[in-house]
Amino acid sequence: ITLSAGLKKGYSLGEAIMYLENISKEKLAGSFKIDFKGQSKEYKKSMNQFYFLFFVSLIFVYLVLCAQFESFKFPFIIMLSVPLTLLAPLSAILFFNNSLNIFSQIGLIIMLGIATKNGILIVEFARQIKSQGQNSYNALIQACRKRFRPIVMTGVSTVVGVVPLVLGSGAGYESRLTIGLVLITGIIFSIFLTLFMTPYFFNIIDQDKKV
Repeated sequence: ITLSAGLKKGYSLGEAIMYLENISKEKLAGSFKIDFKGQSKEYKKSMNQFYFLFFVSLIFVYLVLCAQFESFKFPFIIMLSVPLTLLAPLSAILFFNNSLNIFSQIGLIIMLGIATKNGILIVEFARQIKSQGQNSYNALIQACRKRFRPIVMTGVSTVVGVVPLVLGSGAGYESRLTIGLVLITGIIFSIFLTLFMTPYFFNIIDQDKKV
């Protein structure tokens, strides 16, 4: 049996698919099963690919950082705060009744690079200071003081550049709104994580060891 339907205003494709799957589990008994076509099929396929691509992106970024730092420890410190950065965008998506679609997925992948960049600014500078003979704690304090302004400036300037995506209107507004929402909340939250959580992880993992 093939069923065709349209989305009611205020509902996303993801919500409709979840609703249909819940009904099939509750009402269909025996050997019945459901499948999807068209946009629904592409949505399910993109969701499955997103988790794989995000995991591969994390590994790829970590390996590149290991090659650049010539260390496994310092890139690990940077990557610890990256998954936490996703909490704010995902919460914003739920709060504004948006969906985890292809556009929000693109925003989350972009957030991976931005969060990593912020961590590099502190960790690499602290590493350079340690190479001059400073202990881990003093190097970390100096790095946070020196990199506070660049991190805030780059974050705020990026947020200002993304604001037109949220304020715009017309064709494709929903798509731009989703990307803008993810980037704005993610960037602001990543600044907080970089200034507080990255130094915290650095202090725990490094602890006065030489570079």
